[in-house]
Amino acid sequence: MKVEAHRLVDDAGAPVKFRASPNHSGALQPSVLVIHYTAGHSADNAIEWLCNRTAKAAAHLVIGADGTITQLVPFNVIAWHAGPSLWNDRDRLNAWSIGIELDNPGFLSRTGNVWRTRLGRVVPDEEVIVATHKHGGAETGWRIYPEAQLNVLEAVTMALFEAYPLKEIIGHDDIAPGRKRDPGPAFPMSHFRSRIVGRIDPDGPSTAPVFVTSAILNLRSQPSTQSAKVTELPPNTRLELHERSGKWCRVEVMDAIQGDADLEGWVHGGYIKPAVG
Repeated sequence: MKVEAHRLVDDAGAPVKFRASPNHSGALQPSVLVIHYTAGHSADNAIEWLCNRTAKAAAHLVIGADGTITQLVPFNVIAWHAGPSLWNDRDRLNAWSIGIELDNPGFLSRTGNVWRTRLGRVVPDEEVIVATHKHGGAETGWRIYPEAQLNVLEAVTMALFEAYPLKEIIGHDDIAPGRKRDPGPAFPMSHFRSRIVGRIDPDGPSTAPVFVTSAILNLRSQPSTQSAKVTELPPNTRLELHERSGKWCRVEVMDAIQGDADLEGWVHGGYIKPAVG
């Protein structure tokens, strides 16, 4: 993907779908990327709302759970996505950030034996992690972001970093703590940041903390004992820790396991400890 004339273009050279939102103002010279979740029924519902003047809100892009992209505002125009906000002593993040909405219902409630969105839709257990938000509150369910969606977001983010002098990737909950909870603990922010920065500067030093396994430990595809096992890690396997979600940790395996030197996934935090030396 790439950016041409402040519009996102796919790998075939065609502009992605564009639905013009009226909820924008002024020229934008972005330096930060802000990630949101839609907290609605679907990407289409979110797009309809963000293109309605009544909403008084928009984003530059909406990415569906299946990876479908819709652009609502050109990247050189301010979109109303951040609201009252503050980051590194600068307020009014709308004026200097690109906003991306990910189709995701956000936090869930347990009703009987099922998880439901705030709009009442049932979410299967295998698509849910249970975690506490980094800013506090009760432990609850959060819908996992699908791999297809995250892969598209990574490609989009790389295109944006190549086109604009972006310096940081942050969540709405970073710039409006206490008021907003998106993208929430299901979004692998630390891992995502490291993937982007690592691809931009592959020779740059890693700043992720290093841990080792304290016992034989399963590496899983998602933060749940019900998720698929990627492989089995022996004791004293070195891991870079990129994200915490409740008791689970998203890690990159530093040692080759059965000849595979490119492993990453989730492990239970109770069976790892900080590396010494």
